[in-house]
Amino acid sequence: MDHPRSAFGAPPLGGNTSGPAEPDPRCPLDGAAIPKEEITGLILAGGRGSRMGGVDKGLQTHLGVPLALHALMRLAPQVGH
Repeated sequence: MDHPRSAFGAPPLGGNTSGPAEPDPRCPLDGAAIPKEEITGLILAGGRGSRMGGVDKGLQTHLGVPLALHALMRLAPQVGH
């Protein structure tokens, strides 16, 4: 099957342009949602904050809430406890 090419002659990112992919019968999760209780979330933060005077960046507040808590509140509904 011919694929449209970009201005650089390469096929578009994502490969198949003929529509949604067919489910793979070999994959038990293909087309099924993974229960959030089986998903682990991780908030990775680090650095010295040297451009911020050496403060802990995760504890800096935005709208009165620490930045690390903002990240946790966004992540919590998507992962298990």
